[in-house]
Amino acid sequence: MLNRYEAQDPLHVANRARLVGDGLSVVTTEGLPEEMMGRVTAVLRHCAHCGRPLDECDGACRRPLDPERFCRRCGRRLYVAISPAGHSARCKVHGPVGTG
Repeated sequence: MLNRYEAQDPLHVANRARLVGDGLSVVTTEGLPEEMMGRVTAVLRHCAHCGRPLDECDGACRRPLDPERFCRRCGRRLYVAISPAGHSARCKVHGPVGTG
């Protein structure tokens, strides 16, 4: 699921194309009715960089190129493995999370 997807943003389009090219089924939030958007964003309740609830985070915790450190669903600290090829992250409760 790609939330906040915008078809006019070249980066969003390229990310979606890469995922589809890798054989993944991709769903976007573009064109969803407002009542569905509320359900999608309700699942993502925490900042991925500081772990605080989204309504308490001002975004100052985000740094360029820094991987996500907290689960967006539960706010727990992620196990993050970084390598020259990229990084992966795993939540104790939710398993692998979408990172690059």
